[in-house]
Amino acid sequence: VQETCEDTTSRFDVTELGGKTKKKGCDWVAEMRTSWRCDLVGVREQCPATCGGCGDDCADKAGKYTITIGTFTGDKKACKWVAQRPRVRCKDPA
Repeated sequence: VQETCEDTTSRFDVTELGGKTKKKGCDWVAEMRTSWRCDLVGVREQCPATCGGCGDDCADKAGKYTITIGTFTGDKKACKWVAQRPRVRCKDPA
């Protein structure tokens, strides 16, 4: 279990729906369907930053901001939208 608000850099066991256990990392959690993957046993403890488990110190800002890079340049989006694909969307400096 992480004591700070940082994702582990190690791979860890994840039991998928079919019951298979595979080694995964927080980058896998962040790729897609993040909220679903965060609900798998043990993932939130290994990936607190990715899964939003950092408490008030890491709270998202309220409201929307304007996207400054990529396909959605100029669109207004909220942090919830970023959380769906953080690995790609967190690169926006806005």
